[in-house]
Amino acid sequence: MRIAHASQSEHNTTAGTAGNQNGREVCVRTWYNKPWTVCLRHPDRYVREQIADIAEILATPPVNSLIGYDQNERNSLHNVAKSCKYDIMEFINAHELCETDCSAFVTCVCLFAGLKQLEYSGNAPTTSTMKATFKKAGFNVLTDEKYVSMTDYLSKGDILLKPSGHTVIVLEDGDKYGVVHSIVYYPPCADYHISIVDALKTIGVDSSKDNRRKIYKANFPDKYNGTGKQNRDMLELLKAGRLVKP
Repeated sequence: MRIAHASQSEHNTTAGTAGNQNGREVCVRTWYNKPWTVCLRHPDRYVREQIADIAEILATPPVNSLIGYDQNERNSLHNVAKSCKYDIMEFINAHELCETDCSAFVTCVCLFAGLKQLEYSGNAPTTSTMKATFKKAGFNVLTDEKYVSMTDYLSKGDILLKPSGHTVIVLEDGDKYGVVHSIVYYPPCADYHISIVDALKTIGVDSSKDNRRKIYKANFPDKYNGTGKQNRDMLELLKAGRLVKP
């Protein structure tokens, strides 16, 4: 399992010279247990793939030579990216040396991926504020051990977070992503949904009562009557990424 992140300066500190001086300031490396406590997952699989692909481009030579680590200048990557209208090729061709830190890097990657909800002025989100900021932007907040302490159930494009610590981007699917003992789950919907009908529509699933009855039967032992409680129970499973496909 590989991850991409902004790690530390060439001096192994929080400040350094613009640009990646040793190739490790912004880089790709193998997953490790920080330990992480939060997994931020965008409900749209395509968006997650964009996040991962852009992170890998920015954290891999020769492009990563442009980006150094410096908390004092953490917003300069954002400034350059914004001036390039978040066009990755325009950013690369600009060849302007800049700086970032872990949370500013993750935020910029998401802006490159088209998540305008994360646009900001002034200072980028920090690891202390990312959970709330990204949840407001539509990300699901996953805290189960299988998401934060192991790689098996991670999705390409997941964002791992230790508040007041560090954050990284997952570059590939875990071996058991979406499948547990041959059980297949629907991808999670955004946390803000209050209706199972609307939530199913956003992930491209037939939300008719007949199909909801099939879904309910695959997840619960009692008969589906379309009650509010039954719909809420399905919605909670869907938000958690644990709603089984019939």
